[in-house]
Amino acid sequence: VLKNNMAAKGGNLHIGNGCFAVLNGGSQIRGTFGTKAFEGGGVYIDNGGELLSNGGASRVVFEDNNAGGFGAGIYVLGTGRATLLNTLFRNNVIDGEGIIYAKDGGSSSIQVKMDRAASCPFLISCSEIDNNLFTNSLVYADNSIVEINRTIIYGNEPTIINNSILRPLIDAINNAEVRLNRVAIFNHDTTRFLTLKSGTSQIKMSHVTAANNTYQFEGTGPVLNAFISLSTSRLSIENSIFTDTQGFDFFTENFNSGSCNLIDNSSNWPTGTFHIGT
Repeated sequence: VLKNNMAAKGGNLHIGNGCFAVLNGGSQIRGTFGTKAFEGGGVYIDNGGELLSNGGASRVVFEDNNAGGFGAGIYVLGTGRATLLNTLFRNNVIDGEGIIYAKDGGSSSIQVKMDRAASCPFLISCSEIDNNLFTNSLVYADNSIVEINRTIIYGNEPTIINNSILRPLIDAINNAEVRLNRVAIFNHDTTRFLTLKSGTSQIKMSHVTAANNTYQFEGTGPVLNAFISLSTSRLSIENSIFTDTQGFDFFTENFNSGSCNLIDNSSNWPTGTFHIGT
């Protein structure tokens, strides 16, 4: 257990250039209430560093970590890499961007990869991002590739209830790419299910299930379904299921999709991209 430590970069662990760190099953990266780092509340991975979070039947746990700027759980920079197998991010708090934050990894290789390993003893998933608090975004990619497979993303919420401000679960900027495959995203209080901000950033979704992502204005009034916000970037959705989601708050030509998506209403969805069902 690495617990209750403090640093400017990497509250509990800083992995520098040329260093390789392994967190085996049962490892815990824990913080306490209050900011423990500005970048990388749990772990900071610098240029040339690499992390293998190798959870098996007993998961690696990132819990109660806090960052004042970027990456409450992990911050990965440049040529740094993180592989997260059977890893749980729970009850972390970010006062800026990202429980998982990836920056400047470029577009040629995956900088952060999260997945369920074959040794998982649970029926649903051993790879989870649950009940974290975020100010601006939950997963943030800036000029990097982040791939999340066979993972549950559940019950995360903004730290401040102000629905006039975009607070997306997933944000990609500056030519970043986020890939979601066989991911369940449900029970979130946020106006924007996901947002893509600038350049040729993109999110690719396949076999994703999204449900009960809703919000109330300033915490009062009727419960409304969250939007997908596309901006000028690209989004593809294939073979996925959406309920309690309003579709796009505005639509551009940068949406690509097959027709094999199942949704419970046609509100703000482009024609020819879905089937109606429950």
